[in-house]
Amino acid sequence: MDAISRPHRRSALKMACGAVLAGLGAPRIRAQIAHETLVLALNALPGPEHAGVYAAEAAGLFRRAGLLLEIRAGEVGPARPGPVDALANGADMVLCHAAELAQLASRNAPLLAVAAFFQKSPRALFCHPGQGLDEIAKIKGRPILVGAQGRGETWPFLKAKFGFADDQLRPYSGNTAPFLADKGMCLEGSVIDELISVESEGGIRPVVHRVSESGLDAYDEVLAISPTMPPERQVLVQKFIEATVAGWASYLGATPESRAVHALIRTANAVHSEEHLASARTAMIERALITGGDARKAGIGTMTDQRWKALAGELVAASLVRADFDIAGAYTLALLNRGSAP
Repeated sequence: MDAISRPHRRSALKMACGAVLAGLGAPRIRAQIAHETLVLALNALPGPEHAGVYAAEAAGLFRRAGLLLEIRAGEVGPARPGPVDALANGADMVLCHAAELAQLASRNAPLLAVAAFFQKSPRALFCHPGQGLDEIAKIKGRPILVGAQGRGETWPFLKAKFGFADDQLRPYSGNTAPFLADKGMCLEGSVIDELISVESEGGIRPVVHRVSESGLDAYDEVLAISPTMPPERQVLVQKFIEATVAGWASYLGATPESRAVHALIRTANAVHSEEHLASARTAMIERALITGGDARKAGIGTMTDQRWKALAGELVAASLVRADFDIAGAYTLALLNRGSAP
């Protein structure tokens, strides 16, 4: 199990101390706080990958930071709006995959990454065992269930790197039954969602091809804003990041109040059971998706110039961005300097 790093514990402790002080003088303090509304657009329906946000909400961390958070659920169908559309439709912030953001930014889309809550992407391809699909390249030509999220985030890379074609695509809306019923079918999904469903509902251990281990080592659950967001609004986003980091640290800690968090997620998306969400939490910890990599030392949500430059190289090699694309304009590390203004 990956331990929560010291920066995370200090952040969570500061939040906890603030909660105690708020409780001691609640009526007077509440009257002094002017809450500002922030709108967050999710990249999918609420699920385990958003637990840090819901943990912060359940603990009241956003309100204590002077924020009122509106969460807009993503969609699973072909009409799923992309990150740019979400911001254009009134969201202040959007969650997305780093590769998707980089490709859009290379086409001058107004997106700026400010934090990355997943150091490793949970996206993967799942195949039935015994079908000779032990290598990802062998999936070429096979039908693959791919939802709207996967089509925007990882499908362009899979096409470019392994020669996959759009005629392999089959619609996927979250129901794994078609995959379980057809041994010749593959499924694009998440190791903290679809993999759990396939193993628990279908009783099979599929062949798993992690996209992050196949040449696309990118951040996921990246928080993005408009590059033209006013500085005073960026201060609010920084407060959101700090609260969400504390939410993740608490949720992944030794004694989390996970049932309260799961209750909020299930209220927003009833498809998930308590057992499913508990299994997803265990998987996130064991795979160190949030706390691994550079987050071990620098803290949850961290990003580095080196990782972004490496991603640009992978996308150039796959001919998904032009060779002269400067990825430095697609992200900023300024809002990760906890306690300082952008």
